[in-house]
Amino acid sequence: MSEQSISFGNPYLSTGSSSVTHIANVPDNDMADITRLLELWRNKYPRNLLRSAFYDAKQRFNNLGISIPNIVAQKAGVVVGWPQKSVRALADKSVFEGFETAAGADNHGIDSRGIRPTWVWGPNRTNGLTTQYTTGLVDSIARGGEVHVDNPDERGDWIYIHDTIKAMLLVWNAEKPAQRFYTVCGSVHTLREAAELTNRLCPETKVTYAEHSANTSPYACSFDDSAILKELGYAPEWSIEDSVKDYIRVVMGRD
Repeated sequence: MSEQSISFGNPYLSTGSSSVTHIANVPDNDMADITRLLELWRNKYPRNLLRSAFYDAKQRFNNLGISIPNIVAQKAGVVVGWPQKSVRALADKSVFEGFETAAGADNHGIDSRGIRPTWVWGPNRTNGLTTQYTTGLVDSIARGGEVHVDNPDERGDWIYIHDTIKAMLLVWNAEKPAQRFYTVCGSVHTLREAAELTNRLCPETKVTYAEHSANTSPYACSFDDSAILKELGYAPEWSIEDSVKDYIRVVMGRD
């Protein structure tokens, strides 16, 4: 806790003083589990605060004095997306493909379903780490002016919002899906490909590109979506060309 209060001077929620022995309308038999969950939350809270500070780029660069001279460290800056990536790195290495139960049986009567899409982008899709590469890039070029792409060689699987909704409805409406969660993909493109396509449709914008993409992601850019293709008949309908045109039409009001 002290690292949060000293480093940032921000108020934080005190988790050490609360003691819950009874909750209205909750069976007392469940209180043992709730108490264990509360203890786990208390233990994780300080580090989660620190992770949030890193994620929001509120924790400045701290030179450990191991390999970077101080004169160089003083000039160190933060590249957009790196603070978030430093927090998400371990989680991004684990791709959730769903749950497996014995013979697919559900002994508790719980019907839970979902999808894991890749780089979802489109109108009103502005939240999330990857939107700076997708929606943010297309939107900035469509609005004109000058746009500089720092990492044009960054590759990712772009899936338009309409295809994402289509996949969600397929999984939801399936009578007895073979699995609970499905990976859903669109098509793989570099930021340069998407930017050049948008620039052809909006030629008034001056787009420049970094000569070397020093901050490309080391993680996979595409995943196996064969399950939803084979079992539910899903296939993306929106190409990158059609989706960029649709975005400009919807958001900018231009055909």
